[in-house]
Amino acid sequence: MPMGHPPPGTYDTPHFDLHFYTITSAERDAITPADPSYGDKLERAPEPSLIPESYLPAPDGIPRMGRHWFSTLAPESNGQPFTRTLLYGFYDGRQIFIEPMVTRAFLETRQNVTEIIQQPAEYSTPGFHPRLYAVEYDAAAAEHRIVLRDFVQRD
Repeated sequence: MPMGHPPPGTYDTPHFDLHFYTITSAERDAITPADPSYGDKLERAPEPSLIPESYLPAPDGIPRMGRHWFSTLAPESNGQPFTRTLLYGFYDGRQIFIEPMVTRAFLETRQNVTEIIQQPAEYSTPGFHPRLYAVEYDAAAAEHRIVLRDFVQRD
């Protein structure tokens, strides 16, 4: 996102959005206003047990993504500049992705950080779910990595 994206004053700085989906590409591609149920599916709230405690929905949905949910505990939700964060994505009442976001400016610092991912009580999809995400710089490879870690099996 070379110019960032809404909301203004929060995520409008150059950054990378990395979506880790739990649905197929075909399911993702079907999230479109061409679906007559698109609006209803965007508005269908997940069960409270599927939402991490401090998360709230963004006002609008996005085709191929659904609705983003953000943490009210994140620094950018509390008057601090956005450097890195983690969002959840929901569509039709299901969690369909998690999304680490990191600014270009933060990557340029070449810092290595590991953050705890706030967990919901339950998941829409059983399987292995990460408890941590990391932003890393590997000097030997001259590359940045944004990774999910510490997976636990959840039913």
